[in-house]
Amino acid sequence: MVIHVGTKDISDRRSEVLKKHFQTLLDTARKKTDARIVISGPLPTYRRGSERFSRLFVLQSWLRVWCACNGLGYVDNLSSFWEQPALYRRDEDPSPLGSVVLSRNIERAIR
Repeated sequence: MVIHVGTKDISDRRSEVLKKHFQTLLDTARKKTDARIVISGPLPTYRRGSERFSRLFVLQSWLRVWCACNGLGYVDNLSSFWEQPALYRRDEDPSPLGSVVLSRNIERAIR
């Protein structure tokens, strides 16, 4: 099972609440399936300011550690997408090339 983490909730400035929601979601997923669970980390925003990046980086760092401590796989999309404008469309969603990169990242994690 792959759960992709989006970036829309980052601007709410309630990171501890967001972390709690992720913990609840992931705990529920682990209870409901015997399948291996992999978390696909958030994509970095492209040129959207340092505050948004900081919140995203904190979430990504926390997810990485939480997943490792709880036996879940983690896909680090930050490294692949950081400062790569060709991987984004104007609306911040992945471009066709970005979709290929994201798919490959996830594929490597589930092998």
